[in-house]
Amino acid sequence: MTKHLNFVTLLLGMSLLFSCKNSEKKDPQQPDEPKGEPIRFEMQSFTKKGGTCKEDHVKCVVIKLNYPLAVAGVEQARNSINQFVNRMSLEAVHPDPDQSIKDIDTAAEKLIGYYQEQLNDFPDYELGWEIDVDGNAEIVDNYAVITLSAYSNTGGAHPNHHISIANFNLNSGKELKLREIITDAKAFNELAQKRFIEARISEYDLDEVDINDFFFGEGFQLPENFALKKEGIFFYYNPYEAAPYALGTTEFTIAYKDLKDIVKL
Repeated sequence: MTKHLNFVTLLLGMSLLFSCKNSEKKDPQQPDEPKGEPIRFEMQSFTKKGGTCKEDHVKCVVIKLNYPLAVAGVEQARNSINQFVNRMSLEAVHPDPDQSIKDIDTAAEKLIGYYQEQLNDFPDYELGWEIDVDGNAEIVDNYAVITLSAYSNTGGAHPNHHISIANFNLNSGKELKLREIITDAKAFNELAQKRFIEARISEYDLDEVDINDFFFGEGFQLPENFALKKEGIFFYYNPYEAAPYALGTTEFTIAYKDLKDIVKL
């Protein structure tokens, strides 16, 4: 009996030893694999019109959305992603910060109501309004990268175009913030500013760019929007974030090899 117990104890000890050695071999920098059912998206479409709409773009408001809906995956991640998409879509359809509006259909009805009031108050008003939202979901390692592009023309001085990007951990559902991965802020800002200048020179065929002509005299600033990509980190500045509307957007990608020792992922 004693020999049998000693043999069992030996087996258990060997099992624990091998288990410990295997766990030690795991790279602590390796991101956790997504748990449970893999994330999956289905594209959703929404269209609504208001006004007389006898002719295109005349006495007519048209609202169109095409966006990704997370239908599978870890619950926390699904909820975070879908809440972000819904919030950004609501802002695009109806920018009035009315907290009582929770769904796209209600927001669309309210915008159509405003447009109808415009037609009633000014019978000669013929300008059509347009809202167009187009979304995309991309999986990069253990993150879902969500991009929503919103175009709106509601009778202002010019149409507006705005892109919103967010990166969500597929396990926790937490949105990744740029400051969380920067390990050397000074070096990161210097590199990003250099890429910003290079992007403006390249896009507009300029000889040089003075950073003081951007960011409304407040010095270089990182953008609100960034996206994890396979090859590096993509940065995007909407109109008015770095320059007046007339100067358009700015976008560039910094390769991971250039971010070594500057960021952690």
